[in-house]
Amino acid sequence: MLEERLLSPFCFALAEHRRFAANVQKELLAFGVSSFVAHNDIRPTREWQDEIEAALATCDGMLALLHPGFHESKWADQEIGYAMGRQVLIVTARLGTDPYGFIGKFQSMNGNGKNAVALAEELFDILREHAMTRARIAEAIAALFCQSDSFAEARINMKLLEETNYWSASLSDRVRSASESNRQITDAVWQWNPEVMVPQRLEEFLARMESS
Repeated sequence: MLEERLLSPFCFALAEHRRFAANVQKELLAFGVSSFVAHNDIRPTREWQDEIEAALATCDGMLALLHPGFHESKWADQEIGYAMGRQVLIVTARLGTDPYGFIGKFQSMNGNGKNAVALAEELFDILREHAMTRARIAEAIAALFCQSDSFAEARINMKLLEETNYWSASLSDRVRSASESNRQITDAVWQWNPEVMVPQRLEEFLARMESS
């Protein structure tokens, strides 16, 4: 998986909730989203503040997991303020704490009672629809599709392509090329129907996108 082609949010959570944040991080990879979680990704031998600043300076968006105690953190509001200054998409997930102050105006998800899988799916829906991220998520899904390592992955990634809300001629060229060169795509049957192949489904999708 090519990291530079993936959408890369900065995921902020309190240290005591790092396991849940790590699970969200893992589930987001299925949607081409490579995220940075400070407490999971910083090596002990590195200056952690420099690492956080680097992630904040390069991320395409931020997900704030609002567990109880979030507002009491010495760093939470500073990191959100950094993302606000860069004018990237900020999404909050209510997990026992409601958005407050400036973050009250940002798009929010109700994460209460939801597991990491459900939260990742909901965030993907936001990313693919939002004007600030839909182009990047389309690029990320196209990269996933091109790198499909099995027939099953080709089918799954084809479904994700069909959910994108943005497209371009360059993306068409990329996925068409992959459908010819990647045998996991070329020979993949769509939904176990031997009469329909994934490349055929791809061409139907491209016809719709290119005519819209």
